[in-house]
Amino acid sequence: MRDSDGTEPFVKIIVGLEQKRDMIEVDGQSVISNYTLVRYLTPVGQTPGSIPDGTLVAFSEIEGMYSRSEAARTRYGLSFNTSGAWRCWHPDSDPVNTVRIGDTREFSPYISAGIMTQVKEARAIPFRSLAECIVRPSNMPHGVVTIPSEHGFVQIDMMSMYSPGGIEQQLHFAFQALQNFEITMGRPPNPNDAIDAESCVALAKQLNASLAHLNSITPGSSNAFITVETLNEDLVRKVARMSTLDLQPMCAFFGGVIAQELVKLSGKFTPIQQFLNFHVMDTLPAAPPTDATPLGSRYDDQIQLFGRAFQERLGSLKMFMVGCGALGCEYVKNFALTGICCGPAGMLTITDNDRIEVSNLNRQFLFREENVGKPKSLTAASRAQTMNAAIKVTCMEQLLAPTTEHVFTDDFWMGLEVVCNALDNMDARRYSDSKCVFFHKHLLESDTMGTGANVDVVVPELTRPY
Repeated sequence: MRDSDGTEPFVKIIVGLEQKRDMIEVDGQSVISNYTLVRYLTPVGQTPGSIPDGTLVAFSEIEGMYSRSEAARTRYGLSFNTSGAWRCWHPDSDPVNTVRIGDTREFSPYISAGIMTQVKEARAIPFRSLAECIVRPSNMPHGVVTIPSEHGFVQIDMMSMYSPGGIEQQLHFAFQALQNFEITMGRPPNPNDAIDAESCVALAKQLNASLAHLNSITPGSSNAFITVETLNEDLVRKVARMSTLDLQPMCAFFGGVIAQELVKLSGKFTPIQQFLNFHVMDTLPAAPPTDATPLGSRYDDQIQLFGRAFQERLGSLKMFMVGCGALGCEYVKNFALTGICCGPAGMLTITDNDRIEVSNLNRQFLFREENVGKPKSLTAASRAQTMNAAIKVTCMEQLLAPTTEHVFTDDFWMGLEVVCNALDNMDARRYSDSKCVFFHKHLLESDTMGTGANVDVVVPELTRPY
């Protein structure tokens, strides 16, 4: 891995380099340690803060500090500017905005100026075998960690952080039970099959008991096998009942994760080293729906998860999406594939006053080169209808603002059920939110910045507005 976080290397302005010495203890004896104290300032536009110990830095534009000898010139070049990377550290007793580097007595005195730049350091990342990780996901207590090098679970649920038997560990046993079921039966569990679900519970309990037994015969081991004190049988049943069903938003999520992991093969960013037991269990009904019989339609998996009535409700939604850029393209695709606004009474209204530009094509995936110059809302709607001809879309090219209230009238807002913001500025978000508050409409608000994102669901009289 050449770059752990993908950020630009930091740059500091040098204001002083001072040769220093300390007395340190080595094998019980006092030894003189020579080092150089580097004083720096953080330039405007960069985030201030301490530099982590062990960081590599290189120096440039320093006046003075020429190599004193032929040996120094052979090792470092003509001056300190050509000396390569130095590892730095910062003891707590040192002043702020300083770091220590090694001995620089082989150079002439520092005169003035200079730039210190971070050097991104390549490192090899070790991985353990899948067989080892299944029984020992982590050496940390309870197996839940947030540091990739610990090889545990990616924390997905704050309520279970570092708790015995948390959701990450419970899902781990549920997934191993699914795998064992398929190996034994030659097929995965059938959807909503109570008998298959109970078989998976038995397999999960058997695995937990076996690992607990191995721990009992090796007491005091610092590398114990993973176990849970009490298996969450209801969770295992839910996982078994739905394990073969595809939920489109989950496919989109894992597709995004996999795409990012593939990018990391270039050596940029830190790869996931833990189990990513992502879940949305809170969205599931407490019991399998009674109207879950497949209809032979494209929505059968969702019907088996949530029921036919739920799917029909999605199809009949009256939704207003504001903006149709990168977020809007993702939403329109998801709406079409999940059947939102695809029923006889459904309607998706999209407004965006922008037209497609060449610079949009790398991230707004519904648009193609031949669409440049065309309205975003019309083009996105056309793509959505290619994915699902049943989707009902009304396209507009109006800016949502106080100046267009003659277009987006009170009657328009009253006829909506859900508003989805896919905007890129704060003023438009606040205006849309104010309308949702006034007309008591549900709002789906989201935003992206680089590889980060956030989403907020605003429910009238239940949650805070945006």
